Amino acid sequence: MRIPTFLGAVNVHNGAPPDTPEFGGPYAELSYYRQCGMRIVMQTPGKPAEEQPDIHIERRPRGWAIFLHPQGETDASGYVYFLDDGRSFIVLSGPDAIVTRSTMEGVPEVDGLT
Repeated sequence: MRIPTFLGAVNVHNGAPPDTPEFGGPYAELSYYRQCGMRIVMQTPGKPAEEQPDIHIERRPRGWAIFLHPQGETDASGYVYFLDDGRSFIVLSGPDAIVTRSTMEGVPEVDGLT
């Protein structure tokens, strides 16, 4: 499966006209596997296969568990839980595992703006 890149923040940063498409190239490959749940591998150009980031999704008796692997085949950096009653939780696996920020504006690196 090929996923387009979200360019909205870059377009705004660069002063693009309002009618500029928010999604476009480059397109990234996304693979998924049934592996005691579902494993979704986000293909990152130039990274070896074992370092490709992935998420693993499992159904639990009363909700969903999502394991975050930013470095591929390593320990999870954190977990996201969605309960069937609508609650959600984020659990960090260590003190430096995930950097938390209060707003999306706090992550300009994801859009290449820094």
